[in-house]
Amino acid sequence: YTIKGVIETILDIFGIDAEYIRSGEPYLHGGRSADILSNGIKIGSFGEVHPSVAKHYGIKEKRIYTAEIYSDYILKNAVLIRPFRAVSKYPSVVRDLALLLDEAVEAASVVKSIKKYANDTLEKINVFDVFRGSQIPDGKKSLALSLEFQSYDRTLNDTEIKTAIDAILEGVKTELGGELRL
Repeated sequence: YTIKGVIETILDIFGIDAEYIRSGEPYLHGGRSADILSNGIKIGSFGEVHPSVAKHYGIKEKRIYTAEIYSDYILKNAVLIRPFRAVSKYPSVVRDLALLLDEAVEAASVVKSIKKYANDTLEKINVFDVFRGSQIPDGKKSLALSLEFQSYDRTLNDTEIKTAIDAILEGVKTELGGELRL
């Protein structure tokens, strides 16, 4: 998630909107990698180097991560002049959620669903953990996300935040079969 955060920061600087899908690159670990798409075009890949590739280079005990971003796409599509948005004088509200999902559901699909069902106060979504273990049923995983809500004309209250989260949870349940992990 650290390397994804770095990539998102770089793309944000250049005004490039991106989405992430599971990577098919043979040198990357299938379950711990992603391709970067912008407007349906692959503009890079990142993730954990496949263990067999690492072993080939004499790396046996550590996980190695790599990222590749196609600079030609970024240079051709960069948006260096973006509309100015004032900093809100009202505080943001951060809520962390852990969602119980089928193993096959990708984090990118969850983020897309959250954006679809969220209201305009949702500013940021950060996926920060995937958990699998004895507390999680077979075939499931727990995906932890941090949601940041912000208003530019008022301080958000608990009722507004709860309403927004309830709408997000209902949408994720309907669309992806996910539920809040308690």
